[in-house]
Amino acid sequence: MAAVESSQKNILDLINTAAEGSHEAFEQLLLLQNKIICYKIRTKISNREDVEDIAQEVALRIFMRIDSLKNPEYFGSWLNTMIVRECLKHFNSNNHMTYLEDLSETEDFETLLVENDTDCLPEECLEKREAQNELKRAVDKFSTNVRKMLHLHYNDGLKYREIADIMNMPVGTVCTHLFRTKKRLLKEFSSTSSGIL
Repeated sequence: MAAVESSQKNILDLINTAAEGSHEAFEQLLLLQNKIICYKIRTKISNREDVEDIAQEVALRIFMRIDSLKNPEYFGSWLNTMIVRECLKHFNSNNHMTYLEDLSETEDFETLLVENDTDCLPEECLEKREAQNELKRAVDKFSTNVRKMLHLHYNDGLKYREIADIMNMPVGTVCTHLFRTKKRLLKEFSSTSSGIL
């Protein structure tokens, strides 16, 4: 416990020192965060070269903007938002309009549907898996924008304001779409959705 607190304090110190302009602190911070950055990018992009390119872009953005981070405790959220934005920029700049086009094949999307439950009985696991597959098919029927919003909110943990900024739309629109989508899914799966939504 004390080691974790010490580690977090060291990271906060590195963030503050890097924000003050220390290149050495920035390099140490980047070394500590590089695996996390690459992992988060890989959950969205499969091409290794693209992952490396985007990781470099994220590192550059951190370097250029770390002094604008007002509260170092929110570094993780700030970093996650940068990663998502860079991934979206990558897809948009390469005319790949398929970002999360097929969420049913995205491994991370399963966390939206059901927690990995290793304690369940085989019959329960099978029932959950079947319900999960039904839900995936239902989600695939939504527009690309709605699926993006679902992914950004439930998988990336972004708040409505952050999603609105990334997708260049009003916060109210994001709230409305997510509310209506969840309502439709709950209505459709009310009899089978125990623990899924």
